[in-house]
Amino acid sequence: MRISENVHQIKLEFQVTEEIRRFVYIYLILRKNCYLIDSGVSGCEAQIGAYMETLGRKLSDIRAIFLTHSHPDHIGGAAEIRKRSDCRVYSSAGERPWIEDIERQYQKRPIPNFYTLVRESVPVDGSLQDGAQMELEPGLSLACVSSPGHSMDDISYLLNGHILFCGDSIPAPDEVPILVDYEKSLASLDTLSRLSCLRQLEFCCPAWHRACSGWETLQWINEEKNMLRQLLQTVASGTEQDKSPHTPAGLEWIREAMEWKFSCQNPLFQKTIAAIETSLNSKA
Repeated sequence: MRISENVHQIKLEFQVTEEIRRFVYIYLILRKNCYLIDSGVSGCEAQIGAYMETLGRKLSDIRAIFLTHSHPDHIGGAAEIRKRSDCRVYSSAGERPWIEDIERQYQKRPIPNFYTLVRESVPVDGSLQDGAQMELEPGLSLACVSSPGHSMDDISYLLNGHILFCGDSIPAPDEVPILVDYEKSLASLDTLSRLSCLRQLEFCCPAWHRACSGWETLQWINEEKNMLRQLLQTVASGTEQDKSPHTPAGLEWIREAMEWKFSCQNPLFQKTIAAIETSLNSKA
């Protein structure tokens, strides 16, 4: 779907298991050359190539892939796209080890069908830091904004100062929040909301939702910050009442207390609980 003159959103659907179907949005930047923000799971390169052909472009036109973080639904297609296009791959320094060594990632973050979602590691050609500026071609620049919390060292990208690609740094509404560092996640939400140009954003482009305006983004960020603070208080309250968040009954209590309609049984939610407990212990 065309977002702006130079940006297209591509929805990539995939199966985590036979029962669990998910999707992720990646973004295609078009000018003289082509650039990707994230790459979907393994096999998604076929869908990406097919979409590009509708625009009169092809997979071999891709010159660079900019990864927001290292999770399989963001890096899985990168190795094959790199082979077919000889493009360069960029990520933050903190995410690089999990991208270049998926065995290392699996040991720390095993998920169902991991090796179907990401079949092989991919070399990273450049590590990016907060504040880095890249001139992709004349009139097309990308600025890097550190936004960790969902993963170890997430990075968001700002195109020409007006279009923000934030990956999963803003929690998805109506979904179980997945994060590894509670304090960093809140700080990243503050960073994204304080961007000097945020109110002038043409679009914010997340991995989980449609592209939205700067004002909508501010509203969502504030809602998700309130949700995370409420979740912290809920976990603390449950602990005081001997309702361990590490049991099915404790997770169900959290779901009811948060008035969530979705299940908290996602095993990755335990990472969120651990991050919240770390934050609570640091304040004790």
